Amino acid sequence: MLSNIYRLWDCLYFNECIKEFEKLFSIIKAWRYVEKDLAAYKYYETLYNQYRLIKPLESINLNDKNEEWEYITNKELYIPLMFSIYTNALRRSEEGKNDVAILLLYRVLELIAQVRLAKNGFNVSLPDYSVFNIDKLELLSRMNENIKHFKNFKTYAELPNNSIALFDAYVILKAIEDELIEGINIGMIYSNVKLRNKSIFAHGFGILSNNDFDKFHEIVRKIFIRFCDLESINFKSVCGNYKFILLS
Repeated sequence: MLSNIYRLWDCLYFNECIKEFEKLFSIIKAWRYVEKDLAAYKYYETLYNQYRLIKPLESINLNDKNEEWEYITNKELYIPLMFSIYTNALRRSEEGKNDVAILLLYRVLELIAQVRLAKNGFNVSLPDYSVFNIDKLELLSRMNENIKHFKNFKTYAELPNNSIALFDAYVILKAIEDELIEGINIGMIYSNVKLRNKSIFAHGFGILSNNDFDKFHEIVRKIFIRFCDLESINFKSVCGNYKFILLS
């Protein structure tokens, strides 16, 4: 049952996962009257804490585009979602599935930018630059200044007016001087996004290596830790809470 619970969690089937958690707890409780030394008891507290972590995600529908704004503005939703995807990426890397792991890290990086922009009232799906206290021409100028040294990256002729891509989101964050980007070299984000694009699962035909994952993970982890600091979250501690139990 626990194996299935973790499978559902990795697949982001949160509602089904929560139901299976509840079934497992019922069985463990029922066995207390039969076997007082059941091995499962020693995991109960850890499992119940994990259940509580994702319980807020019970009713979300990740296929519903109309709910995206709520997901990136509700801390009870975006934190467990981010950590579920991030720790999933670490497990895929341990299995040698680096292409999948990097795609998951890419989504974490994207979510972080979406949340930070949402705190400024900016929706990446429906860009409205009037929410920023910066003139649009000034914003455009700052964005181009921040990317002018990047090889093969064209300057912005105008502000992106469709759904905002990941790197564009970080260029905007840099231009509005968001706290998240303080001390962060967005050139590292740019180079790692290009790395992801080489994957057979993205736009290329390459198979990514452990070294590729480590390079990408380094910048994502740095930004994620910074994000958690701004959210008053202990990154290391919370990561530990999302670690799957290994039965021996």
